[in-house]
Amino acid sequence: RYRSADYRAQQNSASEVMAIPLDHQNVVVIVFGMADCPACEHYIPRLVAEAEALKQHGYPLIVNPEQVLPRNAVPVMIYDAASPDSSVQQLADRFAIHATPSTIVAMRGPGSFRCEGALANNQITWLLLMACDAANRP
Repeated sequence: RYRSADYRAQQNSASEVMAIPLDHQNVVVIVFGMADCPACEHYIPRLVAEAEALKQHGYPLIVNPEQVLPRNAVPVMIYDAASPDSSVQQLADRFAIHATPSTIVAMRGPGSFRCEGALANNQITWLLLMACDAANRP
């Protein structure tokens, strides 16, 4: 089980993540949260737990990867929307983040989408499975 302190420790600075090449990924899941946001504190640990559970069943989800990824991997990147890191703020602006939590499924080609607010467990599963499916597109 993940607690809010665990999720805060997993957040990325954009500079850490930008060092990981994502050029070959067909899909990336990007999550923006904030410390002391009750919805984020409830949602993000559930999303991470579901991604880890699906990974145990063979789905190619990797939360906050630290190395180059296989082409079909689905990185799940977690960012603090209140970060003073200008790279994080540029990323938030690029996806027009105005509320937290916000989850973006960014796909190569058409099909990208954003969900604002905390999702129910079945919606989290659906979103992650959809991202995994997109990862295997040619």
